[in-house]
Amino acid sequence: MVLVRSILVSGLLILAGCSSTHTIDTDFPIPLIERIPASGYLNLTPEFQQYNFIQDEEDRSDMTVILGPAQSSMFSSISDALFAEAAASAKSADITLLPDLDSYQYALPKETGSDFFEVWLKYRLQALDKDGQPIADWLITGYGRATDERLQTQGAGVNEATVEALRDIGTQLTLGFSQQADIRAWLDQNSI
Repeated sequence: MVLVRSILVSGLLILAGCSSTHTIDTDFPIPLIERIPASGYLNLTPEFQQYNFIQDEEDRSDMTVILGPAQSSMFSSISDALFAEAAASAKSADITLLPDLDSYQYALPKETGSDFFEVWLKYRLQALDKDGQPIADWLITGYGRATDERLQTQGAGVNEATVEALRDIGTQLTLGFSQQADIRAWLDQNSI
């Protein structure tokens, strides 16, 4: 019985040692672009703002990535850059943006045999008019990569790759939002 307990305790300690938590920590400056002459509202749900990715598959080490604050910061910066005016609510906005994280995927150097930490993010961004009617529904995929050589820990690698993926998403939104066909049609229809 003592041997069984020792094996169980040792196994639990090994499993506990394989678990990690990484907080994505960065600031996203507001891009300098020509703003759309409309009021915009960014609807960040509590689930979005507090989102944690939890990896608990049996064939990988347990890992938690605290992503909510960073993704909220990125979308807030982009929203502030896109619209001439920030609305206080969806009812007072010309356009409301509702982002949702569709997937978070990562690969560690030991998994791919490369020198890189890699992260893929996929967001669904809905744009609604002031009546709550859909204007556009856009899937955006971002990719980030960090070199293993300059990062000493898994946490730093996951953080850096995730930040790069968020910046990729931000760049696509900044440069492509008003060029999306549905957004362009809505802007033209509303003489904006």
